[in-house]
Amino acid sequence: MDVSDDAPQILGEPVVHVCEVVSFSAIFRAEYPRLVTIAWGLTGSQETAEHIAQEAPLSLHEQLGRGARIENPAACVRRTCSNLAVSWVRRRMAETRAVLRNGTPQGSAPALQASSEAFWSEVRRLPRRQAQVVALFYGYDMSVADVAATLEISVGTAKTHLHRGRQTLAIRLGLDGPDDGEVS
Repeated sequence: MDVSDDAPQILGEPVVHVCEVVSFSAIFRAEYPRLVTIAWGLTGSQETAEHIAQEAPLSLHEQLGRGARIENPAACVRRTCSNLAVSWVRRRMAETRAVLRNGTPQGSAPALQASSEAFWSEVRRLPRRQAQVVALFYGYDMSVADVAATLEISVGTAKTHLHRGRQTLAIRLGLDGPDDGEVS
């Protein structure tokens, strides 16, 4: 098979367009359900979460199409998803402030599932990076090292954000107390 010089590259190696489609498709299938979970946890909207979970892999596909070298495509998709969800929340907050300033009634927010409504509601109230780390750690069941790689931060920084997020969540949710400081 002939590989052109301008073919998309993963891990620095040229990829034949057929392989790119298979790789992209495989990443999409493997990541989509958990991308929805992360986006839903950060936004509180199932519809928005599904849209963001589709948008994140599309961004990867576009980068590959421009010839970008993506060392860890799955992490790239997760990071993009997390960033898109945080951006959506910020836009939504700005829109809400504008609506309230103008006195126009605000529409009702979509409800989360009862079993996790309180948890994800509190996660959304955390500072941005803490919310991202907690969402990836619990929503994706990722290790701290994987969370750090996904968000392109150090493992120590990820541990700190996770610890602080857990402490805040424990207090806000009325649990026995903050975690014991151990982060795996």
